[in-house]
Amino acid sequence: MVIEQKSPAVISLSGDTLLIESLEITDLELADYIRSVPPDDHSTKLTHLMEIGLVCIQRASLLQDRDFVKNQLDGVLKAVETNLAQIPESVKAKIMSQ
Repeated sequence: MVIEQKSPAVISLSGDTLLIESLEITDLELADYIRSVPPDDHSTKLTHLMEIGLVCIQRASLLQDRDFVKNQLDGVLKAVETNLAQIPESVKAKIMSQ
């Protein structure tokens, strides 16, 4: 997908509304998909595609965050297990030295 701007795109935000002016998107699959729906539905379909894309990006981000936290917890648990495994030998060595 190539996004080309003839002139700089102007993005305006107002409440829950996003207005994009002067934006040209060059993508054959996207153009073919939008072309396959009635002209009155073009805007609705494009909005729907953007909503789906946003959900996908948010979900991917959450999965990455979850995996990061899981990996960090796994590392902490392994460190705790390693240290706990050393306690009996340490206690034994202290008792023997006395």
